[in-house]
Amino acid sequence: MGRAVVNFSSDTWYVVTSPARLNRSSAIQAGLVLGATAALYQYDQDIWNAAQRNADDQTFQAVKDVGDAVVPIGFMPHAFMVEGGTWVIGEATGIEPLRVIPVQLAESHLIAGGIRNVLKLAVGRKHPFEDQGSQAFGGGGSFPSGHTSVLFEIATVVSDHAHSIPVTVMLYSLATAGAVQRVQTGAHWSSDVLLPAVTGTAIAATVVRRNDQREARDAGRWQPEFGVVNGQTQFALTRHF
Repeated sequence: MGRAVVNFSSDTWYVVTSPARLNRSSAIQAGLVLGATAALYQYDQDIWNAAQRNADDQTFQAVKDVGDAVVPIGFMPHAFMVEGGTWVIGEATGIEPLRVIPVQLAESHLIAGGIRNVLKLAVGRKHPFEDQGSQAFGGGGSFPSGHTSVLFEIATVVSDHAHSIPVTVMLYSLATAGAVQRVQTGAHWSSDVLLPAVTGTAIAATVVRRNDQREARDAGRWQPEFGVVNGQTQFALTRHF
């Protein structure tokens, strides 16, 4: 438990301070995402109005129906319940992915959720359902979308362990449908879902990578050693610091 707390604190600090480590390529990527979010912000009201006008479109309705099905798992308490149950099953059965994936997901949710809650308080944007317009601020919590972030975090972590293109396409498609549902139902503006989709993906990918690095580092500390004792070959794992 103590080691988990240390690792979580280290990963949180790494994510929070990541803007200070941007190189030219990552800075350009971050600028493009922020620029796209700013552009969407200018058209949030128009996109919302269009979503309401096309609510009866069959294709749009089909996407929303899929979103309705996946959005509940984007609620962090629900996600933690599912992931906790999965972890218990993994511990009981010894199935490694069922033990590892929930832990990485929980870490991603906590890190992203902490940052997200700070942004919600700082920005205070009103939700579409409050009917005050896309540029109303003060006491709201529309930006950024928590459900969207959680769904993309799940897609990222599970995809990394699945190593399957069809699974990856399916998971990100489901996450995107959830983001569309948040806009169509008036829970969020379009710019509220774009940024957390990207940051949720980036934070989850960072958590997976850093956990993989720790696992590889720890495995490297244990080296197999062979010897002969009383005419018999002996094998042992020796830890090297």
